[in-house]
Amino acid sequence: MFGYEGGLSPEALTVLVAERAIAHDRWPFLTTLDMSMVHNEEQLTTLVKDRKGANHATALADVRQWRLGYDERRFPSRPLW
Repeated sequence: MFGYEGGLSPEALTVLVAERAIAHDRWPFLTTLDMSMVHNEEQLTTLVKDRKGANHATALADVRQWRLGYDERRFPSRPLW
């Protein structure tokens, strides 16, 4: 998700940094270091759960709601024609 993977193009790195900023707006308690280590939904859910003091189901619902926008920004649907 936000973790740096070697070999990213400059464009992909720009998108990654932008997504971190959007996530930080939603969860200001996450640091840049936190986000640099997040590679999947479960890792993000665990961080949100631990930092907010929420239960797993609440944190997962929050992350999945955010993921709707993330997926649309990363993989916009294209017209069929």
